[in-house]
Amino acid sequence: MIPQLTETAAWLAGMRDDFFEHLLRCEPEVMLRSDISKVQNERKAQLVEAVLERAGRAELFDDRNFHRFSTTLNHADLAGQLRPYITDTGLNVVVRRMAMKIAGGCCPQSSSGRPPVKLGLVSRTHRHRAGVEDKVRVVAGL
Repeated sequence: MIPQLTETAAWLAGMRDDFFEHLLRCEPEVMLRSDISKVQNERKAQLVEAVLERAGRAELFDDRNFHRFSTTLNHADLAGQLRPYITDTGLNVVVRRMAMKIAGGCCPQSSSGRPPVKLGLVSRTHRHRAGVEDKVRVVAGL
């Protein structure tokens, strides 16, 4: 999708379920370029899942505009949804970083009454396929 139409597409997806489903399958990140605060919680959960799954397959990266509207992704069980992505050290660093940024932007509370996901950084070397090292490790209060 051309960048000039992303906000319009996100707006349309908020009004039409069929277009929302289409964007979830093809380009869920388009909806992150618009305020989706009025979208139902179930839809927000689907969007978070679709975005993180694409990032996990290295089809999506966290560019600098990614988190402009990340606070609008908050929903009742966001902490539970993000927990596996944050704590699984076998996942790629991009998907884990995206999950951490979403958590940080939303300060989620889980519906089970568990505390929000607490993030801390501890030095640990993680080697990417390209040989670049990241010194990040997540400590989650789960």
